[in-house]
Amino acid sequence: MITRRRAAHTRRPRGRNGGAGALAAAAAAAAVAAVALMAAGLVASGAGEAVVWWLFNAQPPAITAQALAGPRRGTLEVPVDVRPAGRAGLATVQVDGAEIDRAHAAAAGGAGAAPTTHRAVWWARLWYVLVRRDGPIGGETEASSAAVRIDTTALADGRHTLRLEAVDHSRRQHRTAVELAFTTDNTPPQLTLEASAPRVPAGRPALLRLRANEPAEIRATAGEAALPLLEERQEARGEGRDGSSPAYVPAYLALVAVPVHTAGGELLVAASGRDAAGNVGEAKEGLAIEPVPARRQALIVPPALAGLATGPVATAEAAQMTALTSEVGPERHWKGAFALPLPAAYARTTGFGERRDYADGYVAYHSGYDVAAPLGTPVLAAADGRIVFAGALQQRGNTAVVDHGWGVYTVYAHLAQIDAQAGQPVKQGQPLGLVGSTGLSTGPHLHWEVRLRGIPIDPDAWLALSRSIQ
Repeated sequence: MITRRRAAHTRRPRGRNGGAGALAAAAAAAAVAAVALMAAGLVASGAGEAVVWWLFNAQPPAITAQALAGPRRGTLEVPVDVRPAGRAGLATVQVDGAEIDRAHAAAAGGAGAAPTTHRAVWWARLWYVLVRRDGPIGGETEASSAAVRIDTTALADGRHTLRLEAVDHSRRQHRTAVELAFTTDNTPPQLTLEASAPRVPAGRPALLRLRANEPAEIRATAGEAALPLLEERQEARGEGRDGSSPAYVPAYLALVAVPVHTAGGELLVAASGRDAAGNVGEAKEGLAIEPVPARRQALIVPPALAGLATGPVATAEAAQMTALTSEVGPERHWKGAFALPLPAAYARTTGFGERRDYADGYVAYHSGYDVAAPLGTPVLAAADGRIVFAGALQQRGNTAVVDHGWGVYTVYAHLAQIDAQAGQPVKQGQPLGLVGSTGLSTGPHLHWEVRLRGIPIDPDAWLALSRSIQ
């Protein structure tokens, strides 16, 4: 008899661990499916490249910043460009090794990377790269290009080093740093203004010396008018603000005069200097103008010359002389002191600034002085210069005008003949013509004038002042 046995099956009891494993397996399968679907969607949407970049990028970010030339003051803005756009940003900004306020430093490319020590942050960064590809993680208004702002008033004047470090937002967080040197200067230049004398008689010139403690663009005014500054020489003053050595600082001269008939008062001279960084310093000097009593002459002009003495002729010629002698040439043509155009032994017949009252009521002030000399005596140039006028005038007769530069002119009038031509350079002591009696004249003499920017000044005072100008 054949007996059939059934195979025995061992039944395992169902427990809690068994159920959890099944659930985990099902969740894993679902997650794999979801990731697969997400990956497929990302690839289809073009985001797959971002995943690959986040996982495998080995290229550090690129950071460029504009060079900082010249000294700077106030708020300094440094244009910064961080690449790749949207995947990198600034991590640190330091000046001289100290990190500056992030509110000023985080403008370019974002505030840098978040800490990457926790895996969840990696996933957050990946998600950001995928979803927010228009900018790096760590901010809402990040861009690839912006400006870092530095308050230079918190720094000492002088040279500094700016260090910029960029970090990318890949899994490995590569870093790149650049350094820029810059110079700060928030101190205005110090100006000194010195006058040759605190009190200036009307009609006499005054000399001002102006200096700064650093290179600066300097302007000056005398009263309401611009005051030309004449560069005297370059002075070496130690080390420059940018570290160069030495710093060459120009020294300036200014020549001041007021008309001889000025009643008096104060002439305010003001100077301002702007350095390379834009700081402005100022200096002021008040000059007391003293009125000068003028000798008076009551003149009776011969009928034949009456038409030349007053009225339209006198007014027109005065305007012509002012125009001829008002231009300020930047170059000084002379060296050393001026000299007399005739030997001192010849007598002066009329002094400078004397008031002349004519019979018709016209009043004029003598613009130079007259020296009586024999007809034909050579008249010599008082200093080196250039002839700007050589010709006949109604009042002054045959006249030569010499431009010596810096706004200084000399005038030689009533010549019998002129031995120079307009445009011709002349040397001190060179004959310009011969003593005569042309124009409004009653006998052989030389009428000699010295003018400063069109204003007649006392020739003797100028002769003395010219000796002090090296």
